[in-house]
Amino acid sequence: MPGVRGAAADGVTPTEVSSITSDVDQVGVSWVQRHLIAVAVVVAAVASTGSVFAFARPTAHQQSRVTTVHMQDQRHYRVAEVRKAFAAHGLQLMVKNHVGGRDAMTILSTGPAGTPSPFTVAVFGPQTTVTFTQEPDGKSFDAQFGNVQVHYGGFSTRFRSRVEAAVAELRT
Repeated sequence: MPGVRGAAADGVTPTEVSSITSDVDQVGVSWVQRHLIAVAVVVAAVASTGSVFAFARPTAHQQSRVTTVHMQDQRHYRVAEVRKAFAAHGLQLMVKNHVGGRDAMTILSTGPAGTPSPFTVAVFGPQTTVTFTQEPDGKSFDAQFGNVQVHYGGFSTRFRSRVEAAVAELRT
């Protein structure tokens, strides 16, 4: 039939179309009934994944403070001078590492080389440029002055007070 589209053009009556549609609906419903546990597992997985993205989002953190320092413009403390100030407060600093040679950076700490420590003192050479990133967490102690950077991330208030006293002495 020219100009006629749909079921009538194919020789199918509207009653037959509704019968076919109802059979398709029944097939879909019976498939869900037969696979009820699998469908429930998929729905639960999608819901739990969605809830993770909705409720467990990362929270906003304080912005890090980034400072670039050219050591040639800073007051220079010698490694021996730094060790002496900390020793006066009962903190015997040992050389842990030289990064970039003796003139670039010397790392000092109370523990022997090769062991991790929550306390480090870095003394930078006069020709270095250093970028410091400070992320205040309210727990650790960080100080940067002259060509020295001090970090203590431990939990001992007694140790921290000795570190702070040594830093105060060096700054004077």
